[in-house]
Order: sequence, then C-alpha cells, then structure tokens
Amino acid sequence: ITVSAVPPTSKRVAQPPTAPAKSMATPTPATADPNMANLPKPTPEQLAAAAAGKSPAVSKMAPKSAEAKAKKADVSEPKSYRHATLGELGSFKVPDTLPADQSVEQSAAKVRALIPDGVKKLDGEGVTLKGYMLPIDVADDGFVVSFGLMPNQNSCCYGIAPAPNGWVLVNMAGNKGVAATMDTPIEVHGRFAMAPEIEEHELTGLYKLTAFKVVKPGD
Repeated sequence: ITVSAVPPTSKRVAQPPTAPAKSMATPTPATADPNMANLPKPTPEQLAAAAAGKSPAVSKMAPKSAEAKAKKADVSEPKSYRHATLGELGSFKVPDTLPADQSVEQSAAKVRALIPDGVKKLDGEGVTLKGYMLPIDVADDGFVVSFGLMPNQNSCCYGIAPAPNGWVLVNMAGNKGVAATMDTPIEVHGRFAMAPEIEEHELTGLYKLTAFKVVKPGD
C-alpha cells in the first residue's frame, strides 16, 4: 500500500470548534392527560365492562330513545380525508341544558349558531380524528359497532363524560364491527356530521362520524 506524504509546504487548516450538543428534554407524550394523574389504574373487571359497552358514562352519552338510536345515516365513503382534532371540535362553549320552552328544532338551531365557521366546514366532509374508544353498541360477537371517540380515558371506567362538543359518536359503516381498543389511542376515518343530540332539554352530543376505517397501533 502506497501512502502519499503531505508536502512540507502544506498548511493544516484549523477547523472551527464544534458546538456542544444540546440536551434534548424528553417530550411529554401527546396522550398524557393531567386529569388521569390521580385516578387509580382500571381493574380488569372495569375494562371488561367498558369493552362490553357497559361503562358508567355510556348511560349519559348514548342516545336514549329508539328513534335517536335508529339515526344511523346511510352515507357514501369519502374520496379524501382531512385531519381534525377533538381539541378543535371542543374549542367553544355550548350549554348542557337548553330552555324547556323551546322545541328540539329551536334548541338545535341555537346550538348550531354557536359552532365556529372552521368546524362548520367539516360538516359532510371526510375527516380523520384521533382519540380513545368508548364502546357504546356491542354486537353479540363482541365487536363494537358504535362507540364514543374520547379525548382521554376518563370515561372508560370512571363515568366522567366530556362536554357535548368534546367527543364524537362513531357509527361503523354497514354495522361492520371492530375489536374494542381502549388502552391506546386510535385513528378513525369517516364522514363527519354536525348532529346535535338533545334528550329532555339536555344537549348530550354534537357530532357524529360514519366510520369506514379504524386504525389501531400496529396496524
């Protein structure tokens, strides 16, 4: 092997000092929820009950009347999707209780008037949302055909229902069931709709999504 010597007239060019590497703080997980800090870890029995659609929060959130339960729109699958967040959908205040002297139609119109234009533009569009699953309607085979998409796990086992505009009622297209997944966030793709749900002058929900795809970690 021939090694070429550096000519004696050559000068070594001094390199600028290397800047010390900055220490990177460990990022806070996006799914961290300060409201969960003081809650005990759910028991297997609590998780099993939630997976079967028997969470304490379901009675507060699920449609109660037979007519409301039947309102599963037959919609077409979107050709494209845009990303949205539960934070955006819940970024404004809505009343929990509505005037008793108003009809359901009048109350729904007043609630719709409170919705920001940015959220109104999502109505009828293909939307992708991330959140936690809270099973509501579970088929005999154990698969979930309807669930609440929640911002955290509080509703799973502790019955803490979010604001009416803080969650989305998801109905699987064609009643095609999916496996219950509550311990980690999921991503749902579907057609979004603004649909105020009013039961006995109480606003229990504001949004619905007909889902065509549910993506779980590892899929």
